[in-house]
Amino acid sequence: SVVALLPVGALLFVGGGLLGAGMLNDIALALFVGLAAGAYSSIFIATPLMADIKERQPEMRALAKRVAARRASEQAKAEKAERVAAGAAEKVADEVTEESLVSPAASTKGQPRTPATAGAAGGRRKQPASRGRGKSRPSGKRR
Repeated sequence: SVVALLPVGALLFVGGGLLGAGMLNDIALALFVGLAAGAYSSIFIATPLMADIKERQPEMRALAKRVAARRASEQAKAEKAERVAAGAAEKVADEVTEESLVSPAASTKGQPRTPATAGAAGGRRKQPASRGRGKSRPSGKRR
């Protein structure tokens, strides 16, 4: 609709404003108003009306029920996961405080770092050698 309105608007501006053609101005104005009203009604009136009519069909009502049931089950799963996570965090916190009370020497504070405990800082990564090296050069030589 916008693409159709552009040339009609140009015709209205050029024909009526610059050339002064009265009949061309009248036709362009009628076309412009008709296209603008059609675009407005298609977007803001016909689409919501069609959606409302579609929602009254039995298939769409069944689909809405399935969507509502799925959303409710996902919300219940999320709430259950939050409760489990909160309970696990409390349990871990209780275990940590009990361990520190029972044997303070069991902490790893004074132990040296091994590659297993160092994590990402534990040395170089092993990566495979490039096998396609030199294949893009005609002689196959490396620089």
